[in-house]
Amino acid sequence: MNPLDPDDTPSTRSSREPFHQRRSNAQGSKEGQAEILTEVEVAHGWSYEVVLHHLGGTTSEHTVSLAWCDHDYWSGGRLAPSRVIQTVLEYAISHLPAGFRELPKKFDAARLRRICTLLDSELRSPHS
Repeated sequence: MNPLDPDDTPSTRSSREPFHQRRSNAQGSKEGQAEILTEVEVAHGWSYEVVLHHLGGTTSEHTVSLAWCDHDYWSGGRLAPSRVIQTVLEYAISHLPAGFRELPKKFDAARLRRICTLLDSELRSPHS
């Protein structure tokens, strides 16, 4: 199952719900979600203002860039950049290593590869 695979439809995936489709718990919480506030096209990619709703109920605001090459690497260019960045951020929120304090206020999405070492192998589209 691959959250960035557009061919991963309900009829083709297992019954386990992928993390990027979890939208709220029974109390309506946004824990584990990335809320995209703005998207701006910049040289070599996109820049996003986001609010991250961390596990445990805290939130943080960030400016995150996504390079064209990473968009293509993660999705094969088949998905909207905003879907890719949201999925990458939500993966990171739910897979931060124990003891990791917080993400920087401004960072490039590729930096998450060094923090969440399985990010590429778990998210990369098999079609890319």
